[in-house]
Amino acid sequence: MTVVLMIVLAATVAGFALWRAQVRQKALVAWAQAAGWSYQASDPTLVYRWVGQPFNEGGRNRRVREVLSGTVTGADGKHQVTSFTYSYTKDSGTSSNGSRSSTTYHHHVMVTPLPVPLPTLELTHDGVGARLAKLVGGQDIQFESEEFNQAWRVQSHELKFAHDVVRPLLMERLMRADARSVSFRIEGDTLLIWDDGQTNVDRIGPYSFMMAAVVESIPRFVWLDHGYDPSITSNAREGQ
Repeated sequence: MTVVLMIVLAATVAGFALWRAQVRQKALVAWAQAAGWSYQASDPTLVYRWVGQPFNEGGRNRRVREVLSGTVTGADGKHQVTSFTYSYTKDSGTSSNGSRSSTTYHHHVMVTPLPVPLPTLELTHDGVGARLAKLVGGQDIQFESEEFNQAWRVQSHELKFAHDVVRPLLMERLMRADARSVSFRIEGDTLLIWDDGQTNVDRIGPYSFMMAAVVESIPRFVWLDHGYDPSITSNAREGQ
């Protein structure tokens, strides 16, 4: 009887999980249709597209699901944005009965393409993990704002590039409350933003505009240093 009850319970749990997944998918599809965005249930090509956080945490069963793509209009034009849930599973030990336990981690990731590749620049929150990393030699570039230095950890192999991009205008934007739960990274030709948990459609709009503001805050001379002239694109847009 106990075995039968266990089987019934397992089937009930699995059925409930499937029902919740179907309800969630319908909600995401409805959101995409209302926003004029596209929806894909999954996209395996994005799993190994980037090498920094949160994709460098190892684990197994790495997946990219709930892929939503669309455009937002910033102060200087339109930006293509893709949002998705990235997940992976890590083993967390062996229980007393010999079975292996594991934990699945989820991150809500959003990306927007850049016109040209740029040096890697990462901004994460200066919490306990960051402080421990710095104790063993981890990098943390300092800026003129001590308040910003206390709130954010900045890493880049090119110090000049970091100081050229992280200017007072951007620091002021990142000190606002809506930026306190996310991390940013410029990696190649992409700007990424991520936080913990699965896709939250209520955050897609605010995060999209935040990403647009970050891209648009990059000075023209930085783009010129890397072979791109934003004024040419702007002029071409105005002539259309």
